[in-house]
Formats: sequence, C-alpha cells, structure tokens
Amino acid sequence: MTRYRLTGASVPVAGAQWERKDDDREIARRVLNLLADRRMLWKDFSLEIEEHCVTSANRTREQIGVHLDNPEISTELARRLELLQRLFRDFVDEVGPHGGDWDRRRSPMGTDPLSMALGRLRGLVGLQSASWPLTTTWTCRRSWPRSCRIKPAGSSSASTAPRHDEGASTRTRGGNGMSTELERLAEAAQSDGWASISGADVEIFRRDAQALGWREIPMRRGDPGVAVLRPVTREAARPRSLSAVHGLGAQPLHTDGAHLFEPPDLVLLASQDSSPTPTLLWHTRKPGRRQAPHQALQHGIFLVHNRQDSFFTPAVIGGVHRFDPVCMSPCDSRAHTAAAYFAEQLEHAEQHNWSGSQVLLIDNRHVLHARAAVADKDEERTLTRVAFNTGDSR
Repeated sequence: MTRYRLTGASVPVAGAQWERKDDDREIARRVLNLLADRRMLWKDFSLEIEEHCVTSANRTREQIGVHLDNPEISTELARRLELLQRLFRDFVDEVGPHGGDWDRRRSPMGTDPLSMALGRLRGLVGLQSASWPLTTTWTCRRSWPRSCRIKPAGSSSASTAPRHDEGASTRTRGGNGMSTELERLAEAAQSDGWASISGADVEIFRRDAQALGWREIPMRRGDPGVAVLRPVTREAARPRSLSAVHGLGAQPLHTDGAHLFEPPDLVLLASQDSSPTPTLLWHTRKPGRRQAPHQALQHGIFLVHNRQDSFFTPAVIGGVHRFDPVCMSPCDSRAHTAAAYFAEQLEHAEQHNWSGSQVLLIDNRHVLHARAAVADKDEERTLTRVAFNTGDSR
C-alpha cells in the first residue's frame, strides 16, 4: 500500500500533481517479499552450500540497507530492520567470509556448523518478521523524536505527558542562564550514573521537567506518570512484574521500562522517610569490573514480552543497556551469556541508603538498579517514581 501526497494544482483546467509516498506497511511488505525469496531461509540443510549462503546473506543485508535509506521509514520500523540486518551479519561472521572452512562430512547432517547457524538464523528471522504487526497503525510523535511506538488501530493517540494548570509555577532557565535544580541533578546523573539530593519536592521536579520539554513515561498503558512503589508479596503483586516473581525478596538488576520499545532516559525515585532497605545501583561503564562479554551483549537476541507490542532486541545498542529478566527471554546462547553476566554484577552493585527525605535520579540508559531484600518490619517502605524521556540522544 502506498500513499499519495498532493504537491500542486493547475488552473484553469482542473488538474492536480501527486507524489507517490511509501508508508511502513509498504516497506515491510517489500522486505517480507525479499525474505520469502531467500532460499537459505527454507531449503533443506543438505542442499545448502556455505559460499552461496554467505553471498545470499550479504545481498540480503545490502537490500535491507536500501530500505533503511528510504526517507519515509519510521524510527520504529528502521530499528526492526536494523535488527534483522544484524541477524544476517551475525550469520556471516559465524560462517566466515568465505564460508569454506567447515568439513560437513565430519558431522551428522543437521548438527554441522552450517546447519546450526542456518537453524538459528531461520528461527530468529521468523520470530522477528512475525512480530511485525502489519495491521496496526505506525506512529511517531514529532515532538518526541526518540520515541516511536506501535499504536493498535483504533486506539487513542493522546499524549501521556502530565497536565498542569496554566498558572502553575515553574523554575526554568532565566534570562541570566541559571539552571534548575533538576538540570544540575541530571548533569550529575549522566556523568556519574546517578545523583541524589535531600529535602526535594517531587512536584517541583515534575514542573521543571515539563518546562524542559521532558515527557513522563508510565510503565504500563493507562497508568499515571507518577507511581508509588511499596513492597508486596508475590500473591499481591501485579502480573508480569518483578514483585510477582521475587515478592519481598531481593530483586535482580534491571532497567526500568525494559519492556517498552523506548525505555525512559532518567528515573527519579523519592522517599519521604528513612528505610533500612537500600536501592542497589550498578553502572555499566564503571571501571574495575571483569571484561564484559561485548559480543553477547550486542548480538544476543532477547524476546521482550509486552503483549501485542512484543519485540526482539539485544541487551546493548549503541552503548545503551536494556535488561529485565522478568520481561526479557534469551533466544540464543549469547543472550543467555548476557543474562548470566548481568546476574553476576549484582554483587558489585553499590548501595544507596534512604535517609529521611531524598530524591535519587538514575541514568536509566547506562545504570541498572535493584531493590535489596525488604528488611524486617520495612514492609511500609514507600518510594515515588517518575520516569522521563528527555529527547536527548546522548
């Protein structure tokens, strides 16, 4: 399906000029037709030749690249195609540039290296392409350049940004160039991974964020931008949540909003009272950790469960980390390696102890956090959470 845009009209004889314009459904249709014609994705393993498979994979990568260059493609579909392109690139890397290094006669058919690589590629390509909801409307908010999402046809497209009275006071950059307290805290968090301040008012931070053009990100569709977090048992927890799995026990390191196609950039946590249950923080860029398994982090594929908006992604893209063992299922051995690596880092996490009224701002793109096991008689521990998308591509 293509769209047409009126570009001109002529008089006195009635006439019009139209420009043909692709949309995401048309681009996705062409890519699916491209995949359907790739013999390496459906032919019997015994009939495949290494060199031919490598050549076919490289040609597929190139043609996907052509579609990525289409100026009409949305950010969301572009990301899905980039992931698809990466699957073929990983296959070429695994097989080798010449594809002739394996002696298939030494292995039973189906267990030789080429068959194993082809099986993995076919499975992941099938899962990835099947997740494209061609019957949905694809939208991208111009005022939110880094956030695109799939909107089911017929659903509301109303903004999730918080509403304030027009007369609400805000502390914005004044003519003297003074920064707000939130900006200074955000700069510190982006530099060090997180930053905290005592005695701050969450509502003032929310007004400052709105003045800066930030958007509040609810963790679930229909939820408000501000969430109140309290320890709950597994039985009382919301489905598909960390508490539903871990209850009052220690939670694993995770990214807030990992199930969202675009997780929030910053997460603000606030407490009005002291609590003996600390928040644990682990910076992905912190020196002194053991060598990270970069190949696994960047190329292992996870299925992110989010009902009809589920998708596939590696844990790290462009240095930005995403992980939540509850909503992200490893799809291959590299993803299992990445998940194990994150689990190991919990013992290296630093503690943030809640003492009186405090606000903690976390760089959610580069820091994973967790809650320690709830301390005895601390079941009333209460934190307020507000997650923000800043529109900054840092």
